[in-house]
Amino acid sequence: MQNPLSIEWKESLNISSSLRRPLSRSYSALRRLLTFALLFSFVFFVNSAFATGTPKQIGKDLYASIADNDAIANSTFLVGNAGILVVDSGLDEIEAGKCVAEIRSVSSLPIRYVVSTHYHLDHQGGNKIFKPEASIISKGWTRMRTIGDAH
Repeated sequence: MQNPLSIEWKESLNISSSLRRPLSRSYSALRRLLTFALLFSFVFFVNSAFATGTPKQIGKDLYASIADNDAIANSTFLVGNAGILVVDSGLDEIEAGKCVAEIRSVSSLPIRYVVSTHYHLDHQGGNKIFKPEASIISKGWTRMRTIGDAH
């Protein structure tokens, strides 16, 4: 076996110049294709991650923000005269952001209250994006369980 540091070894690995140009063009085309695929994937991911739906009106000034994933809780919001009450903020900031976008498609009133029905993360994981403007409302047990899960 040849010494990997020897000049003969390095020269034996050299590709002839006649082969180098076509390979260079192939690698360049492959690099452009890969870059395009990565950019397309990124744009698709961002678009789907932040896509918002249209809230479904289920009563007078009462709307449902239906999650696009069965593993995530739906949110409901009530538009009042002076502000908005939200029930269940969703799994995380992304889902809560989708809910806020849907709320903003209906009203520009401030979101004053967020009610967490229980401690499961998919119902109250997005609460932090509503603070400090909105008051978070829950039962004491839910609050203690949420604080306990955070530590």
